[in-house]
Amino acid sequence: MNEYELYFTDQIDKEMEWIHSDSFQLGSYIYMGMGRLNGRTVCLSVAYKIDYCLLKAVQFASEDANVRLHHINKVKVGHLQPEIRFDLPALNGSLASADSKSQDPVIKSQ
Repeated sequence: MNEYELYFTDQIDKEMEWIHSDSFQLGSYIYMGMGRLNGRTVCLSVAYKIDYCLLKAVQFASEDANVRLHHINKVKVGHLQPEIRFDLPALNGSLASADSKSQDPVIKSQ
């Protein structure tokens, strides 16, 4: 079992604030938790909110040491391409490396 410590980037911070604001409309977007397995990109989770998408992606990746979290795609419902890609930085090297400026913890999974 892997232990993941995810940290907010400024971009994820802003998205978390937005999903808890009055301007957020549930069902307009889906968030896809993406990972890497044997050199391939795989979908680990899909949710209407980024926080739940992260939670489920971490749970999935924690079950298999071969799976690595990589990024979250934000896709407008009905569209085929992501509008935004949120890279997931890591402290322990288990996740994809990205620019991690913020030190606020996102999720800690056992």
